[in-house]
Amino acid sequence: MPNPLFPQGLGRYQSLFEASPLPMGLVDQQLRWVEVNRALEALTGLKHRQLAGREVSGFLSEGVASSIREALADDRIFRDKAMVAPPHGGSLHVEVTAYGLSAEDGSCSGGVLILRDLTSSVVLEQALKESEEKYRLLVEKMQDGVFVLQDGRIAFVNKAAANMFGFDPGEVLGCSLEELMPREEFMEVMDRYRRRLSGEKVPASYETSLSHRNGIHRVHIHVRVGVINFMGRPAVMGTMKDITALKEAEEQRRRLEEGLRDAQRYESLGVMAGGLAHDFNNLLTGIMGNAELAKKRLEADHPVRRHLEKICDIASRAGGLTSQMLAYSGEGDFMAQTLDLNQVLSELIDFARSVISKKTRLVLDPGDDVPALVSDINQVKQMVLNLIINGSEALLGKEGEVTVHTRASTADAIDRETVVVGEPRPGVMYAVIEVEDTGSGMDKGMVEK
Repeated sequence: MPNPLFPQGLGRYQSLFEASPLPMGLVDQQLRWVEVNRALEALTGLKHRQLAGREVSGFLSEGVASSIREALADDRIFRDKAMVAPPHGGSLHVEVTAYGLSAEDGSCSGGVLILRDLTSSVVLEQALKESEEKYRLLVEKMQDGVFVLQDGRIAFVNKAAANMFGFDPGEVLGCSLEELMPREEFMEVMDRYRRRLSGEKVPASYETSLSHRNGIHRVHIHVRVGVINFMGRPAVMGTMKDITALKEAEEQRRRLEEGLRDAQRYESLGVMAGGLAHDFNNLLTGIMGNAELAKKRLEADHPVRRHLEKICDIASRAGGLTSQMLAYSGEGDFMAQTLDLNQVLSELIDFARSVISKKTRLVLDPGDDVPALVSDINQVKQMVLNLIINGSEALLGKEGEVTVHTRASTADAIDRETVVVGEPRPGVMYAVIEVEDTGSGMDKGMVEK
């Protein structure tokens, strides 16, 4: 016998109702089950005879049941998600759809309830959400930086990556790499980025550098990248590790190795300088000895005697050079003594004129009250002579002037950027020597050397 809730003439839909794969049921005006199909029986675990006459609120919450009742009274379709508690225990996630059935006089005689089981999709969604949360926490807690680059801009970055160059993640999202990298590094990375997205085989790992937020430091990083689909579009995802400390250690090791090679080279030069000094000293001894003997055989006013004295004076100066070579080789000693700097340089000027270009005019500009200097006289003369020769060579064979200035100064008045004065001593006067030439000067590379 057809169910009385079906309007007359619709009884032929009974078979469709029974065979529908969607859990469906008919309810009366009080939301009591009147008819259920086999799919609803399977969903609830109860047969028709067990469900008939029971209120819907036994499976759905009273709040959901009340909303369905109002919708049917207003001839509206109800659709919402709800939880179903079957008698056998557990809970199901369902989407409930309800619409009214009209009697012959047009009044509401009941309704149809369709329950679509969402449990599997909800459980899967929850599992995916939990999995996503785990991976998010993993990425956020990683010490290595993680980033996603899309359209040449930062689409994602974790805290470790942003902190490497002094930012918070939110400050760099959407930023172009050009804003975060030195120009030359940016061009190279973008070339790799475009080639990788085009399918070209590009090394997956490489080293590059980023500009730190402070604008001073450069952060060296090792990067490993790969192509992914991010938010529906191709992108490059990568990890990066800060290798700045490693780079600095390598640079320090390189400098130490270079210093060791220099030390070995200087040691070899010292050995050679010591041998040359001994041989040269022997020659000077012969020259000075014979010159002294010749002087003794000449009268005091003999015109040749002046030339012999010049020979002895030059040989004596050359003896000072041998003393420096012996000191350099570790076989000699520096003899510190109190020196009148202006007097020492006055004696040096005449000799210096004989070893520099004739086109160079050498001038001594002695300062007043220059403090006495305690040093090795030969060291001082050689140092200033080297500067004079350098100044003369800077004139490139043209006419010019080299001026040697001396003055007294305090440590505070000395230009610390160009002069190393060691630990400043307040109230102490320093003796300053400056050698100035009218040449073109040194380029930056020469200054660094």
